Amino acid sequence: MMIYLLYVGINRVRINWTKFILGTLVLSILFVIFAMPYIKYRIGVVNSGYNSSESVFYDPFFQYPTGISKYLQLLAVPVDLTLYHTMYTFPWQLNWFILLLYLATTIYFFFKDKRYFFALAFIIAAVLPSIMPVKVSWLVAERYMFLGSLGFCLFLGLIITDLWRYSKIIIGGVLGLLLVLFSIKVYIRNIDWQTNHKLWVNTCQVSPNSHNAWNNIGDDYDKLNDPTNAIKGFTQSTIVKPNYADAYHNRANIFFKIGRLDLARESYNVALNFSPELYQTYLSLTQIDLMEGKSDLALQHSQAALKLQPENPQAVYVVGVVYAQVGKLTEAETIFENLLKQIPDYQPAKQALQQLKTLMATQSEKKN
Repeated sequence: MMIYLLYVGINRVRINWTKFILGTLVLSILFVIFAMPYIKYRIGVVNSGYNSSESVFYDPFFQYPTGISKYLQLLAVPVDLTLYHTMYTFPWQLNWFILLLYLATTIYFFFKDKRYFFALAFIIAAVLPSIMPVKVSWLVAERYMFLGSLGFCLFLGLIITDLWRYSKIIIGGVLGLLLVLFSIKVYIRNIDWQTNHKLWVNTCQVSPNSHNAWNNIGDDYDKLNDPTNAIKGFTQSTIVKPNYADAYHNRANIFFKIGRLDLARESYNVALNFSPELYQTYLSLTQIDLMEGKSDLALQHSQAALKLQPENPQAVYVVGVVYAQVGKLTEAETIFENLLKQIPDYQPAKQALQQLKTLMATQSEKKN
C-alpha cells in the first residue's frame, strides 16, 4: 500500500492521514495479538536444535546483505534452485555492494521514474514478512519470493519496452536469448521434479550442507528398497548436523530392517540423547527389547513412550503388549479393555485382547 502511495504521489491521493495511520496501527496490534501463538511456534521451529542460538533475532549485518543479494541473484541468474538454500557463496563485501546498489538504484528511480521505483521496491516489499529481524522464517527460501518475482518481471518489461524504440533488432535478440535461457532452465528444473529421487539427488548436489536434504534422500532410498544408500544418506545428515535426532532414528529403522539390532539400538539411543521427547524411538526400542528378551528394558521404554504420549492409543497398546509378554496377563487385559472403552474400533487392541483371553483360558484349564 505504501509503495503504491509513493508511486502515484502522496499529495495526489485524498486520504485522511489521521484515520489512516490510526487504522493501520490498530490493525497491526490486532494482527500481532492473534498471530502471536503462531509467531512463537515459528520461532521455536526456526530457532531450535542445531539452529538454536542465544537470540531469536538475526544479525542484521549478515541477514540483509546476504538474504537480499541471494534473492536478487536467484531472480536474475537462477542457476542454483533448491528446496533448502544453505549455500551463500558470495563474499560479504559483494553482498554489501549488491544491497547498497539495489537501494541506491531504487532511491534514484523514486525521483527519476516512479515506474522503475515501483517495480524494484515491490521485489523486496513482497518478501518483507520473511526478512523480519525475528527468526520466524529461514534466511532464504524460493517460495518467499514468488510474489516478489512479479516486480522483477515488471522491471525487465519496463527496460525492454523503453529500449525497444532505440534498436528493435538488438532488444529483440536480447529478449529472445533471455526467453531461450530461462525456458531451458524451466525444462531442466521440471526434470528434477519428475520423481522424488531426482528431486532429492538434485537438492543434495545443490545444497550439500543441508541436513534436511540428506535425511530426505535417505528416506527416498528406503522407499526404493536400497538400505545401503539409505544408511549413507541418514549418516551424511548426522555429519552435517551432529545433533539431528530424526536422522539417527531413521537410520536406526534401516538397521532394524536389515537385522542389525545392535546398530539399531545404538542409533536409537543417540537419537534419544539429543531429543528425549521422541516417543516413537522408545516404541522402537521396546520392540528390540522384546526380541532380545530384555523384559526390564521393554517395560522401561514402553512406559517412557506412554509418559510422553498418554493419549496415544499406540503407546497404550504397546504397554499392554509388554505386560502380556512378561507374563502380567491381568494388567495387560485391563489395559486393552480400557483402551477399547475409549476407542472401540481399535483393531490391534481387539486382536490382542482376544488372543490374551484365549491364552488365559488355556492356562486356567491346565491348572484345573
